[in-house]
Amino acid sequence: MSDNYRRLKYGTIELRIDVVSNSISIPGTNEATDFLTSFQCWKKKGFHAGCYKWVEKYVKELYPYLDENIPVRITGHSLGGAIAQVLAVKLTEKGYFVELDIDGAFPAVPKKRDYILNGKVDIYGNDPVPTLFPWFGYPVKRNYYGPDRKCWKIPWQWVNLSVSDHMEYWK
Repeated sequence: MSDNYRRLKYGTIELRIDVVSNSISIPGTNEATDFLTSFQCWKKKGFHAGCYKWVEKYVKELYPYLDENIPVRITGHSLGGAIAQVLAVKLTEKGYFVELDIDGAFPAVPKKRDYILNGKVDIYGNDPVPTLFPWFGYPVKRNYYGPDRKCWKIPWQWVNLSVSDHMEYWK
């Protein structure tokens, strides 16, 4: 791996940090133990408890790799997208300018809270994961896509839900 990249592994989730572009990518569920993080779905300070605990435990290790003078771009999928939401809010609270671009993620932050974030959440029709834990919200605009991958103006009517629908988009 070149000097431009760092990998930080926490449990089974490995973050990849590009120190040149100031970006962080967080993958989705990788092992069965990751489900434990996903289903710690009670509130901790208004956030999804599993994601909040994860970010609180490891966020300080990220600071040496981030440049405060340029935007931090965070991407994530599924569980990684949920963790990315909490991480984005935490970095914003520390004064970083954050751009968030996630997909297939469940909501993980308090509803109706003002966040100074740029970005989007992409939600695809028949994907069950974004329907989990409706007592949380997203920190940025949501784009809803139908099975044809065209952006819809209104949320998809969630029918015929299955895990395979969630995974088929990311093969």
